[in-house]
Amino acid sequence: MSSFGRNFLISAAMLSVPLSVEAATVLKVNSIGAGENVSVAAVLRPDDNIEFRFKVLEDLVIPSFSVSGTGNAAGLDLGAIRYGFTDPGTNGFTTIEVSGTSTFAGGFLDGMTLSAGDRFSVFFNDGIQKKVAITLSFLTQVPSQKPLPAPGILLVAALAAIGAVGKRKQKRAATPLAV
Repeated sequence: MSSFGRNFLISAAMLSVPLSVEAATVLKVNSIGAGENVSVAAVLRPDDNIEFRFKVLEDLVIPSFSVSGTGNAAGLDLGAIRYGFTDPGTNGFTTIEVSGTSTFAGGFLDGMTLSAGDRFSVFFNDGIQKKVAITLSFLTQVPSQKPLPAPGILLVAALAAIGAVGKRKQKRAATPLAV
């Protein structure tokens, strides 16, 4: 084989590597804080998986996650997709609507309370024959502060403590000293 032919084959093999990487799990890494409206999207291809990864920058609450997909094939592909916080996902779309050649699917995941430094992922697994668009959306909120006891309860506790200290002093004063 000539050096030109060998170099051509090596170049062709190197060009095919990026195409094969597309079939691997797609990672989307996002840092999130409280008070954000988050929406991430990707295309799920046959024999592919998507993982959206998140790193939490501060304590926050996510009340729920909205999941949607768009595609075609009369909704058959969207009905085969599984998603969730584990890989493989265990949830399927709860709503699938077909309009002409387009299909929409939607669903939800339960929310969670997270602390600064926590990480979590949402996975999408296929079972599809044609590519579909996937969107994950959620709002982050500042955690609600734990309410302090009512001021009246604090006042009663403080007065009881003062009364106990005063009674103890009276008792000591009334006790005769042993000589």
